Amino acid sequence: MDRTGLYGLFDLGGASVDARAAAVLGLLVDADTASGLGTPVDLADPGAAQMDRSGAHLTLFLGRLDEAEPVAARLGLPGGTGDLEIARAALLRFGPDARNMLFGEWMIAHWDGRALVLASSIALRDPLFYAVRGSRIAIGPDLRQLSQIDWVGDRFDPSGLLAAMGYGWVRAAIGLPTPIAGVCALHPGAYVSIDRTGTRMAPPPVIDAVTGWRGDLESAMAEAEALMLRIVRQRMVGGAYSCLLSGGLDSSTLAWLTANNLRPDEQLHFLTSAASGPGQVDEVREAAIVAGHLGVSHVPVCAAMDAGPYRPGADHFRTSNGPSLSFRHYLYDRLIATSRTVGAPLLFDGLFGELTFTNSRPLYGERVGIRQALRRMRNAWRDPGMRGPDALFHVNLARHWLDRLPPDIAEASRRRPGPERLPSRRDLWGVSGAFAKAHRATAQLDLGRVRHVLPFRDPRLIALFAAFPAKMLYPEPGARTPARQLLSGKLPDSIRLRGKGPGIAPDYAERLRSEAGAARVRIPLFRQAGADEWIDLAALDRGLARNGAGVSTFGEATRTQLTALAGEFFVWWRGLS
Repeated sequence: MDRTGLYGLFDLGGASVDARAAAVLGLLVDADTASGLGTPVDLADPGAAQMDRSGAHLTLFLGRLDEAEPVAARLGLPGGTGDLEIARAALLRFGPDARNMLFGEWMIAHWDGRALVLASSIALRDPLFYAVRGSRIAIGPDLRQLSQIDWVGDRFDPSGLLAAMGYGWVRAAIGLPTPIAGVCALHPGAYVSIDRTGTRMAPPPVIDAVTGWRGDLESAMAEAEALMLRIVRQRMVGGAYSCLLSGGLDSSTLAWLTANNLRPDEQLHFLTSAASGPGQVDEVREAAIVAGHLGVSHVPVCAAMDAGPYRPGADHFRTSNGPSLSFRHYLYDRLIATSRTVGAPLLFDGLFGELTFTNSRPLYGERVGIRQALRRMRNAWRDPGMRGPDALFHVNLARHWLDRLPPDIAEASRRRPGPERLPSRRDLWGVSGAFAKAHRATAQLDLGRVRHVLPFRDPRLIALFAAFPAKMLYPEPGARTPARQLLSGKLPDSIRLRGKGPGIAPDYAERLRSEAGAARVRIPLFRQAGADEWIDLAALDRGLARNGAGVSTFGEATRTQLTALAGEFFVWWRGLS
């Protein structure tokens, strides 16, 4: 098993598990297997994978619980009880309510010989898919692997495949389907129960604002700092860590938090994306200021010259479990490899700091919000890709699909949100509404050999910031007051007060231009793989020609890139690459 995740086979009728399916998943059938077989695997943090078998009962657990002692005490469990035992007891006692009680990133599968329960923390840790065929159930983290079980199969589901290439709200509207027919994904905060009567899912959990908070900005940031120090420390397992650092506010805040949590026997390295050629603008100088101030090793990282935006590495589609929507995968591949080189299986990332500390959305009053809405609507009208069915997808779909969308996607399009929506007074005003998207990101890189640590999406932080008055946090547009208040006296003002940087990938635009010709050469291979059934190869050819000439708008260029990546997915799926 070369990927982190939960693997399992179960039979609701009590029959022995299928030995051929077990071989596909890498599971060993023995005399104790009975009707349930499985194992957890964690390649970055082996201690996070726990299993317990008692007779016909089997529990698989992956992850680590934070601050579980109050839950254990409520359950009557002794001090020092392990995470698996606490999570299982909470699941059996409280059912779906356990998801709001158990902090941390985790997932669990519990089999009692007659039914299977699958549950996940509010923030998704690892991918998990399940397929039910009659009385048989298969679970695993790798969609391609599951599809190779003969009774699961690899037939594409049109809704699931098209939604995988769609915007986030389309994927959310479609729900559980994956690109493979009859295979479902476990969503963040999910609670799924499967028995002989069918499959039942509990409603998603709700994050409520912390109640009873009173104070000013200084006390708010003192409380946020204490919470973030605790969250980051709880994520630091194993003693060797790397942290992405651009010198921007989000990454610098996280850099300070990790450095100030570091113990004498632990190691930390800051990794910064660096320019690979003349004329490119990076943030190495700003990152070096932060690293020097904190006394932490700093490693500039250049993307490999043979890597590119149109054609990803060999394991990319296994990692993404379908068509990819990653613009800068080639750079992340190099950052992940560097993290492994310095001996750090945990890679901290300041992604999603904009949900809270550097959030700008809630500060918009009605007048500013309306102006922004009108501007976005005008831009949407000017961009052909943002009108009609095209506006549902990140790629250029084949025309026959745009003319006749699957019914569930067509229904979603009728209910689609407008280009801009003003926050209602019932929204979490201290928090960006994008936190739902943040929770859908899996914390797994390089097939789970590196753990992607995203502390800013922690539900405890979301709940705390939701209690803070928005006008206090965001007194004026662009102020990014919370992060600047927290970092006052901790980092130089040249970092604390700087504006938005140039972006993580200095050479991205140049690569889109210079490598477009090589991508055009592969279009016949895309056609051989059957990609023209799903994407518009003529539009791709035109888009790559424009990218190569350097005349595409940013939206056109990225749409073309993701269409090319979709073509590469079909080549990979058919084994032609």
